[in-house]
Amino acid sequence: MKKMLLFAIVVLLATTMVFSQSWEVVKKGEVQSVNTSAFIDANTGWLVGDEGLVHKTTDGGNTWTVVREAVPESEDWVSVDFVDANVGYACADAGNIFKTEDGGDTWTMVGDTANYQADLEFVEAIDANLVYIAGEDSTMLKTEDGGETYTRSDCTFNGEDLDGGIAFTDANCGVVISDGNGGNTWYTHDGGETWNFVPVGSHWPPGTISSRIYDVAAAGDSTFLISGYHFVTVISHDGGKTYERIGNVSYDYVRNELVAMVSPDEFYLGGEYMVKTTDSGSTWDTLTVGSAQSMIDLQIVDSDNGYLFMNYGHWMKTTDGGSTWSPLLDWPAISFWGLSTPTDNKIILSAWGGGEISISEDGGNTFSYPSNAATGAMSHLYECEFIDADNGIVAGEDGFIGVTEDGGASWTSVTNPMQDVRFGTYNALKYASPDTIYGSGDDGLIFRSPDGGYTWNPVSSEGEADILDFWTFGIEDVVTAGDDGLICAIKPGVDSFAVVDTLYHEKDIRAVEYKNDVGLFVTAGAYNAGGGTVNRITAGDDTAAVVFTEPDGDDIYDVEFVNDTLVFIVGENGKIYRSGDAGVSWTAEDSLTDVTLQKTSYRDGKLWVVGQGGVVLKKMIEESSIENGSKTLPNEFSLEQNYPNPFNPTTVISFALPKATNVKLTVYNLVGQEVATLKDGHMKAGSHQMTFDAANLASGIYFYRLEAGNYTQLRKMTLLK
Repeated sequence: MKKMLLFAIVVLLATTMVFSQSWEVVKKGEVQSVNTSAFIDANTGWLVGDEGLVHKTTDGGNTWTVVREAVPESEDWVSVDFVDANVGYACADAGNIFKTEDGGDTWTMVGDTANYQADLEFVEAIDANLVYIAGEDSTMLKTEDGGETYTRSDCTFNGEDLDGGIAFTDANCGVVISDGNGGNTWYTHDGGETWNFVPVGSHWPPGTISSRIYDVAAAGDSTFLISGYHFVTVISHDGGKTYERIGNVSYDYVRNELVAMVSPDEFYLGGEYMVKTTDSGSTWDTLTVGSAQSMIDLQIVDSDNGYLFMNYGHWMKTTDGGSTWSPLLDWPAISFWGLSTPTDNKIILSAWGGGEISISEDGGNTFSYPSNAATGAMSHLYECEFIDADNGIVAGEDGFIGVTEDGGASWTSVTNPMQDVRFGTYNALKYASPDTIYGSGDDGLIFRSPDGGYTWNPVSSEGEADILDFWTFGIEDVVTAGDDGLICAIKPGVDSFAVVDTLYHEKDIRAVEYKNDVGLFVTAGAYNAGGGTVNRITAGDDTAAVVFTEPDGDDIYDVEFVNDTLVFIVGENGKIYRSGDAGVSWTAEDSLTDVTLQKTSYRDGKLWVVGQGGVVLKKMIEESSIENGSKTLPNEFSLEQNYPNPFNPTTVISFALPKATNVKLTVYNLVGQEVATLKDGHMKAGSHQMTFDAANLASGIYFYRLEAGNYTQLRKMTLLK
């Protein structure tokens, strides 16, 4: 009797919840600290990073071991070089130089910080004892006794920082460069006793805006290669005395920041993309590496093997001279901004920074490694929209639009009006029909395609704020959301978008979603205006009203209805909230991450969320209610005995509703604790079935309770495992 009384009390006090599994982290990139690398052969190499973190591989990058943990609040290691499998040197800020004699397992600080305290940028180890180190404040150090003592060059280096790179062909012949706008280099042919100034800025043609240089490499007896702004590349075959320009020049804001040489004739350049020559620059091949993320370091070991390290964990390797590149990590830590779920099995992600997309064809069980090889996009992809499994579109920075008709296997880059806008960016895409697509972004510019994305025509608009999202009710019935809280709309028979509401002047509306007569607009604070809000509008309202403000001041970036009443929002610092009453009230959920979440989409019982750090989240939501197919409605409310009973681990609970009403179907254990809510929301009249999965529960007696309008019924069931 006491147990039943306790059960009744708990039932009365039970809080509302939606039956669903907890969030699952499907994908997450490991944030890897990499500043530079060194390889002595195709298999053995080291990476150094922030706070002195050191990784090592001995199997060609298949596995990496942290041989030195990062030391909090210590100097970042910015350069490393090894002379063999045991001896290596690394340098850092404040004159710090480190040495290992056991392959990186232990490191000793050997810098002379009492006399040399400049930030050091590059280390070049000729052998175990002879090492050159270059850095800021015109610092050029040399040790001939393995770091016991150092001498500093008395060359003034024109007072510049030696922060562009250093390379030697042998103990005597070397070049050092300054990473400044001027193209300043120095060479030595006597082991650093003298350094001779050679400016190379004259090789930049008229019309270029910068002669900044970024990297230097050496090969053979006297060949040096230097890369710079506007893709300008200069080569010297006399030890740095004279240079000639090779390759193409671009007048755009582009550059090659990395060079790597196999021989005086065979070398690579890396920057906006990678190119290779085998004839000293007479001809070039453009290499597809799979991403346009910023390149951090390039190490070419020999004619076949090389390594490329890019931002956000895009670590790549080639074993065929750059023809193909394969990832070294399971998943990158890139930022996903685009998400589309056109079918139950197909999921498409698009990424910020490198033009990558990733596709799942099996409902999210596996995803292809994110790559830009198919899209050809070289920058941010902010939007990804598919109308079905085959037809889709991606868009983003620099007016890029890519259209696919084969499910993303291949893409066509489409010329469009946004490319004529300086730095024009697409922030929003939306299908209004299989053929009609709206696209927009900067300065309130709105374009419409009548043919699935291949041609685009401008649509006039009163607003000038950037547009961040669309909602389409029809081909000519569209709402936009954008910066400064601006909402615009176009109606059938009207030629242009007109401003219909302004929610805020200091917040940006990041997303809009409608379900039936309810519309939700979510915002992010602009200009330090505070956190995000949810704004709700219903049919007959003149304006949207604020129904939720994120309590920690975090921004909200997307909103998604699961059904008529269940809706989710996602945002900054891993924030996820759900509402079971179509956006009136909100409850926080544990997303298992603290990174910014950008986009969410629901389909087939799965709610997907993507964001920074390569994060892909999934939540299974039990929304299966099966109509019995009969056109005759039940005469009364009823709750049937579950079948089978006893059960293991699933059973079906059937109930009947003579009219549409709010329904709550809840499961409790023997002591009255709520263990699951199978349904909490509005349901149509008819006969329904819900499947209860008790795989995570212990054997025993459980109760299930139906609340439908004024009707309440309780039944018992038994789980036997």
